[in-house]
Amino acid sequence: MNNTSKTALKGFCSPEVANIEGRQYSPVDHLRNHLIFLKRLIDTLEPDTKAFYMVDMQIANLTADIEEV
Repeated sequence: MNNTSKTALKGFCSPEVANIEGRQYSPVDHLRNHLIFLKRLIDTLEPDTKAFYMVDMQIANLTADIEEV
C-alpha cells in the first residue's frame, strides 16, 4: 500500500493506518499475554471472593499450559 491510500481500522481512517503491519503471535505469546492480563487483574480483586479464586485457577492453568508447550 502506498502512503496516500486510506484504510479504516476500528474507526480510524488515515494513511498512517495503512502503514501498520500485522503482528504475528505464536500460541505461546498469546498464552503469556493472557497470563500477564490475569496477573494484573488479580491484583485488583478482593481476596476471598469467588472472582479472585476463579482468576487464580486460570493463572494456575495457564502456567501449566505454558510449561507444557
